[in-house]
Amino acid sequence: MKRLLILLILCLGASITSASEQNKEAVNPMCPVFPEEPVVLEYKTNYQGKALYFCCKKCIRKFEANPEKYAKQISYGNSSGGHRLKPTASAQQNEDFHGAEQSEHDHSRDHGEATNWIKSLLAKFHPIIVHFPIAGVFFAFFLQMGGFLFKKKDVRFSVRLTLILSTIFAWIAALSGWLNASSRSFGVEELHLVSTHRWLAVGTCVSLLVCTLLHCKTFRSEGRLYAAFMLMLVLSITLVSLTGHFGGMLVFGAEYFKF
Repeated sequence: MKRLLILLILCLGASITSASEQNKEAVNPMCPVFPEEPVVLEYKTNYQGKALYFCCKKCIRKFEANPEKYAKQISYGNSSGGHRLKPTASAQQNEDFHGAEQSEHDHSRDHGEATNWIKSLLAKFHPIIVHFPIAGVFFAFFLQMGGFLFKKKDVRFSVRLTLILSTIFAWIAALSGWLNASSRSFGVEELHLVSTHRWLAVGTCVSLLVCTLLHCKTFRSEGRLYAAFMLMLVLSITLVSLTGHFGGMLVFGAEYFKF
């Protein structure tokens, strides 16, 4: 069990480190194939050792089929915090090409927005769903601490049920958030926040799942298994708080939390 906990902590650390490294990379705010289209975080490939983002899957295929044709339109400039940029000079010179192929560029089909209304609905409910795992984790913690301090073993079932529901809603919230981010366009600074928020959410889901499994195997408020459970519960609270913090920065802006 100790090895499992060490492995889990290392995996979470690696995920957060990977997210931090990704935050440092230069991001192209506009699609190289259609320079008037802002990129979507989900559609990405590697070009000359750098991450290169696109507005849809079809543009990735077009670029990989003929990278020399579109490489001159790659720009890593800032978006000034907005969702869209004005067309670059290369885009103005490329109007004939853009107009000729625009009919093939169907975002509703490439992004699946026209047919898969279930995904769209789930994505829109993300701001509502996230409240359930946040409240559940803290409620389970206070229940657990209250039962420990006042020697009340009858709260065990309530803690377990709360953790199970919190874990389920955490995974649903992560899925809806992933879909929500994939269906929207972000500026360069927002892309960094989305990446951090996304991987912290994944870490929260994994931590909550392990925490719940440990509680299901814990029969006494003592021993290594109980200590491992408490460690994972505290880790889950920390991760869900950080995830919510970065989610708030996406809604209100990074400057909102500065004094």
